[in-house]
Amino acid sequence: MTSDRDKVRLIFGLKVKQLRNDLGISTYELANRTGLSPSYLNEIEKGKKYPKTEKLLAIAKALQTDYDSLVSLKVSKQLEPVVELLNSNILSELPFDLFGIEPNYFLEVMATAPAKLSAFISTILEIGRNYDVRVEQFYFTVLRTYQAMHDNYFEDLEAEADRFLLGNPAPANPAEHAGWLAGILARAYKTTIETYNDRSQPSLLSLRSVYLPEKNKLLINSSLMEEQKVFTLAREVGYRRLNLTVRPLESSVLEGGSFDEVLNNFKATYFARAILIPKQAMTDVIAGIVTQNTWENKRLLDAMQPYGVTPEMFLLRMTNMLTSQFGIKELFFLRINQRADPKRTDGWRYIITKELHLNKLHT
Repeated sequence: MTSDRDKVRLIFGLKVKQLRNDLGISTYELANRTGLSPSYLNEIEKGKKYPKTEKLLAIAKALQTDYDSLVSLKVSKQLEPVVELLNSNILSELPFDLFGIEPNYFLEVMATAPAKLSAFISTILEIGRNYDVRVEQFYFTVLRTYQAMHDNYFEDLEAEADRFLLGNPAPANPAEHAGWLAGILARAYKTTIETYNDRSQPSLLSLRSVYLPEKNKLLINSSLMEEQKVFTLAREVGYRRLNLTVRPLESSVLEGGSFDEVLNNFKATYFARAILIPKQAMTDVIAGIVTQNTWENKRLLDAMQPYGVTPEMFLLRMTNMLTSQFGIKELFFLRINQRADPKRTDGWRYIITKELHLNKLHT
């Protein structure tokens, strides 16, 4: 979020403001002492301007300090938390722009109340550490908030999926989807696709797929169900079609190297579902189900069949249309994986591996 130059300007501005406050003088008084305008000094204190040498000398004299101390990056104890925050990678990892927060605005807030803001962020991080919240968990939490803000419906991704299908019509038979997508990857993106098993790649058996960028090759686990293989290919098309170069190379659902990776993986995944279950088709399916007088389980199961997708994909795609087309927004989705655990009395451990909370109820 901040460059080294931004950091130097902000730290300098914070020092000027602290020294001025320590002397008990206003910006206007400092302007009188230095011959600089109050507005220019205000820009300095906000970290927007960095004065030239002659102005620095005037400011140092007015603040009763020496030139070297003023321009040094060493700060007082009160400002140390701010500098630690600036020098960490936290600000660069937090996706302020995703929530409509301009980075410059954040810097202004920091310049106005540095100690309070730094203490607030440090408190959040400390809570995370105390509750053993890993960085990737934080990324996924931010992503869920982003999804909830948009009711898990993204018009730009829907429009791009429609444009893609217009130029690349999907086969009516789901059994042909894998060949259709593999052909697009090979022709349009020159991507080689290989499958692997326990003999050829034993170290990759826990993964569904691995992408090798240096070879432009996608490795797919041969043990995947056909629906999973199709989704993997569709998501790979999504990365290419949406030009998402910062991306995870492995298909692990519980890890993310950066927030950009987590966000771009979500976008590619959303695009994959949108091309496999088009918007209008999903809307018609839901309309056919909810207009019935009584609920029939078989009707929902039958509705999945024409698309050749997993129940998870189908249900998540339903959430996109329920919120946007039917106004039903009090939704949540949980995916729970079951793993053998001899330490537990029942022999199993259950892990929540995907969450979506549109109703703001977290249990």
